[in-house]
Amino acid sequence: MILGAVDLAYEALKSKILTQEYLPGMQLKELKISKELGLTRTPVREAIIRLEREGLVKTVYNRGAFVTVFSRKEIEDLFEVREALEIKALYLATRRASRDDIDTIETALKQRELLIKTGVATVDFRDAGLDFHLGIIKLSKNERLISTWQTMQSQLSLVRVTSTMIKSRYLKAFEEHKKILALVGNGDFKRAEKLLKRHISFARNNMLSSLSDDSEYHPDAGKIERSPRQAAGNGLANGFI
Repeated sequence: MILGAVDLAYEALKSKILTQEYLPGMQLKELKISKELGLTRTPVREAIIRLEREGLVKTVYNRGAFVTVFSRKEIEDLFEVREALEIKALYLATRRASRDDIDTIETALKQRELLIKTGVATVDFRDAGLDFHLGIIKLSKNERLISTWQTMQSQLSLVRVTSTMIKSRYLKAFEEHKKILALVGNGDFKRAEKLLKRHISFARNNMLSSLSDDSEYHPDAGKIERSPRQAAGNGLANGFI
């Protein structure tokens, strides 16, 4: 499939944002980006508009476009929506998922777990948690629900930039993933729901505890001032599951 100029710009910018090459608060300068990508400014501008619709970019009047910096309230709202969507998907999954569906996710979980235990560090390592949750969402077999969650997934990935998590928590999270999946396979919605709510609550609390009350967004400077604790979160183990 050959991508058009707008799609190329969109994919490139989104990748740079989600891999932390462009950090929250950074200004997206059309001319500079167009030169980097070898494109004209028009497709770059269109790509930025698309990313703004997805919540990854915010435009400040008379100042330009910046990678989104989520406020505490926005993060809380995001997690409320996440929980509502995932609980509904979980309910549908316990009724619609086939044994083959469960086995596919279980195999992926085992592969991810091996990467963590052996210390193999990649971008996939950090994204593994959200991949599992997307897998559960897909088991709902509800296309509208899946599409809505995928849009939110990008925002969750961006929020992850300012959170921290140690390896032991990743291992615990994967154990929880396996238990949730087993309960889905057994059609046990009530127990799966209880575990999933606790699981998401931990992720939310971990994210919020990583925020600094004195962090400020400076649109004209194009950066975010972060505490040492947040800065430490830019290492391998940052993120939530």
